[in-house]
Amino acid sequence: MEKTVKIKYINKNTLQVNEIEIDLEQNIQQINLKKTLKQFNIFPYNGKSKYLNCKGIGSCGTCAVSVLDFDGNKIYSSKDEYIGDLTKMEKIRLNFFPHTLDNSFEKSLRLSCQYKIKTDLMIIKNNGFWGNE
Repeated sequence: MEKTVKIKYINKNTLQVNEIEIDLEQNIQQINLKKTLKQFNIFPYNGKSKYLNCKGIGSCGTCAVSVLDFDGNKIYSSKDEYIGDLTKMEKIRLNFFPHTLDNSFEKSLRLSCQYKIKTDLMIIKNNGFWGNE
């Protein structure tokens, strides 16, 4: 049984908009958001952070993106629900300068190198080196 998901990617800095479809069963190794985007030549970075980053271990925070449902609505209804879904690295990094958990929750920020794709999504890369503006 095929599980195809759609991802709409919007970069507010470059105004780049992409829509992609992936088969989660065919891309079982690529359900990581950052790796999946990279397959389509989409990089969740602004400016020099494309080169100055932690290469996917979750320690730098430069790949932070807003993760919304495909229609642009928030996925998390409460801050507790949001924090409960974060990986250990995201809990640390999204609560460390220049990010804060309050700002991260407000913008539905996730680290693309840590986030696992499960359903149709809208991904927004916000402005700034860290993608938090």
